[in-house]
Amino acid sequence: MSLGLAICYAAVAALLLNLNLASAWSWKVKASTIALVSVLYGVSWFGIIGLEGWATEERMPERFQLQWVAIDEPDPQANAAGGIYFWIRHFEEDGRTSAPRAYALPFAEEDADAARDALALLQEGKRVEGRITMQSLDPDRERIDEEVEDAAAPPGDAPQEQPSFEFREMAPPELPPKPAL
Repeated sequence: MSLGLAICYAAVAALLLNLNLASAWSWKVKASTIALVSVLYGVSWFGIIGLEGWATEERMPERFQLQWVAIDEPDPQANAAGGIYFWIRHFEEDGRTSAPRAYALPFAEEDADAARDALALLQEGKRVEGRITMQSLDPDRERIDEEVEDAAAPPGDAPQEQPSFEFREMAPPELPPKPAL
C-alpha cells in the first residue's frame, strides 16, 4: 500500500510540475500550489497510517465489548516503555456492537492487572464487557475522582486524567422468541 501511495504522490507531483511549466500563471500562484500540494502530501501520509491497522491512541469509548488484549511489559534495558493494546467493539445506541478497533494505551500496572483478569475471562470462552472512567492522577495523593478534584486549582497545576478500567462477564444475548409450530 505504501509503494502505491508513493507512486500516486509522484504522479501528482509530475502533473503539477507540468501544469506549472506550461501555464501562464504568476510565480506566486505556482509557488502557492506547490506549497499546498506538499502540505497535503504530509497530511494524507500521516492520515493513512490509521488505515493500515495500527492501534490508535485516541480516547477509548466508555463502554465496550473486549475482543482481546495484549500487554507489553516495560523493559528498561531495551528502553521500551511498554503498552497495553485492546481490541474492542464499542456499543452503538441501539445496543449492537461496532466493527472491532485496536487501541493502544501506555503501560500502567493497575490497568495491566485489570487487563490480565479480563484476558483470563476471554480465554475461558466468556464474553467480556469493559467500562472506562477517567480519574485524575494527583502527584501529591493517590488517584482521586473528578468530582473530588479542587476546582480552584490553577490550570497549570491541574492533575492529569488517567483511565481506569472495570471488566466483567457479559450477560448472554437475548434471543428473539421462537415461533410456535
